Amino acid sequence: MEASVESMHRMDRPLAQVLRAFERATGFQICFRALSPDWRQPLLGELPTRFAQHANPFCQRTKRRRDGACRKDCPVLLGKASARDKTLANLEVRRTCHAHASELRLPVLLDGVYVGLLHLGPYRLREDQPSTLSKIEPEREVWLETMLFALRDRLCAMLREVQAGAADPVNPLLIRIERYLEQHLAEGVDRKQVARFLGKSPHWVSRYIHDNTGLTFREIKDACRVAVARRSLLNTDLPVESIAGEVGMEPSYFYRFFRTRTLMTPAEYRKQYRPAPEMV
Repeated sequence: MEASVESMHRMDRPLAQVLRAFERATGFQICFRALSPDWRQPLLGELPTRFAQHANPFCQRTKRRRDGACRKDCPVLLGKASARDKTLANLEVRRTCHAHASELRLPVLLDGVYVGLLHLGPYRLREDQPSTLSKIEPEREVWLETMLFALRDRLCAMLREVQAGAADPVNPLLIRIERYLEQHLAEGVDRKQVARFLGKSPHWVSRYIHDNTGLTFREIKDACRVAVARRSLLNTDLPVESIAGEVGMEPSYFYRFFRTRTLMTPAEYRKQYRPAPEMV
């Protein structure tokens, strides 16, 4: 087991390999559900589909039964709902689902933004739980929870490496696109304007972005909106209404937009992550 745990922490392993090493070390399936696209995090795009869904026999069989045992509210399927109602803010790590299976789920928070959910399980702790699940002792559940927190830390470290490398001029054209978008959000910049700036066609712009990031033009534009809003909230005293104008949105829509992607209102984000003023 020592070797398996150590392999999970190797810096040079792609994310999918890290997750497979985690599964070998724990003996349980791991799932990761990305909550919102961010083209600065291509590491998320490397994952095979099975890591983003419940592929274990218990959950698949329970879903097919259609008898109400599975409410399909697990973190892997939570996604948009959790972003709307801020479920993640008070999410308990340990839970028993509607099908009476025990599981662990853990939000992944990177620089104040929820980027996804980790999910481990299912298993059983008691005799009255489904007999088709592997039974473990409470002590092992504590160990699994510790391992899941370690995996989250490893994932955040890998994502930060990707973010740090994003500024490296490996693809200067994508950097130009991002900077142009951020500078012209208040004007309602669209794909045609970016195409004119680059001397290309709108179709070429969309195709180039998708081929190099896997995302749409709108997804990159929204990621830029979040980045600009976060910087303004942390580094200026501008009211939220003014920040909404900076990113080209009406205040009422901006509130919903920002909360959907960060699970916080703009005011909550500023209060929690803005550095405290230095004492004189």
